[in-house]
Amino acid sequence: MKPSNLTLAASSISLALTLAAAASAAQAQQATAQTAKTTQAFEAGVGFDQLSQPYADWQLGYLQYERRLSSNNLVYARYQHTERFNLRDNEWLLGGYLQLSEKWQAQLEFATSPSHNVRPEYSANAWLNRQLENGYVAGFGVHRSKWSSSTSQGYSGKIERYIGNWRWSYVARFDQLQSADGDGISHTASLSYYYDHAQNQELSSVTLAINSGEELEKVNARDVLVTDVTGLSLYGLHATSERWAWRWALNWQEQGDFYDRTGASIGVRYRF
Repeated sequence: MKPSNLTLAASSISLALTLAAAASAAQAQQATAQTAKTTQAFEAGVGFDQLSQPYADWQLGYLQYERRLSSNNLVYARYQHTERFNLRDNEWLLGGYLQLSEKWQAQLEFATSPSHNVRPEYSANAWLNRQLENGYVAGFGVHRSKWSSSTSQGYSGKIERYIGNWRWSYVARFDQLQSADGDGISHTASLSYYYDHAQNQELSSVTLAINSGEELEKVNARDVLVTDVTGLSLYGLHATSERWAWRWALNWQEQGDFYDRTGASIGVRYRF
C-alpha cells in the first residue's frame, strides 16, 4: 500500500503511513498466532506539516473505526479533513484485510473526496500478499486515482521478512500520469521493531523508513506532477494498556524543486 499514505506525513501521517503501521502490526500479530479479545477500535488524530516558502503549511485531522471480523480479517472506515495550499477537503475511506487461504491475504481500499480540491476525487488500491518460507512475505498491488485535472494509475511490488521482533521491507512503486507525459518509479525501504506484546495488549512498534525516486503529487492548488523525492520518516504505535495506545509520526521530505516538507502527527487509539 502506499500504502496504503502513515502521514509529517503521509508520509505526513497521511493515510499511507497510518495504515502502513497498522498493516505491519496486524501481520506481526498473525505471525505470532495471537488473537485479540477486543474486536473493535476507534482512533482520532491530527497532523501538521511545515513547508518551505512560499507555501502555506498543511494540516489534517482524522477519525478511524475498525472491526476485526476474525483473527485474520479486518475492516475499517476513515474520515479525514485535509487543508493544503489554503484549500480544504473532506475524504472518506473504506478498506479491509481479507484472509483468502492459509498463505494468501488481500487488502482492498476505496476513498472518495466530494470536494476534491487537493485530494483525489476517488482512489482505489488493491494488494495481494503471499506468505513464503522463513518469515518472508511477497506482495503485488495496483492503484488508480482520479484527480480534478487528470487520472493516475500504477503498480507496486514488495518483499518483507519477519525475524523475531524485527521486520524489514522493500517496496517499489510505478506511477503513470495519463493526462501528460509523466511516469516515475519510487523506492521505500523500512525497518520495524515490535515490543511489549503482553497478552490481550496491542502490539507496539516503531518503524524507520527511507524513500527516494519519482512520485506523483499535487504540488500546488492546480497541478499534479511526477517529481523527484527524497524522504525520511519515523513512526510507531505505543500501547499503554489493553485498550489504549498512541500513534505518532515524524517526517521530512524534499519534493523536487518545489518545497521541503517537515511534519509531525499524533493520534489516540481505543480498543473495545
